[in-house]
Amino acid sequence: MRELADIAEKARVALAVENMPQLLKDDLPRLLREVESDAVRVVFDPENFNLALPGGRDIPTAVRKLKEYIVHTDIGDSINGGCELGKNPYGTWMIPVAGE
Repeated sequence: MRELADIAEKARVALAVENMPQLLKDDLPRLLREVESDAVRVVFDPENFNLALPGGRDIPTAVRKLKEYIVHTDIGDSINGGCELGKNPYGTWMIPVAGE
């Protein structure tokens, strides 16, 4: 990631890492601190919290942890207990049309 950050810095672009469930707890903030580059930022997607382990779905805490890195937020709806499309080890989820 450091090598990619160097390339992004030279190109004056940002690399935005999405807050996927595997990175939600402490790994993403640690990655951002260790790479220490203004070119590495976060796409914050609240929908991804439905893929997290129960107890790992605290959106306000995640925003506080990542606030200085967030450059984009995906907005959409997701529902725990959806269809097979969203099957994961902790259950299923679905993504309805926004607003539904």
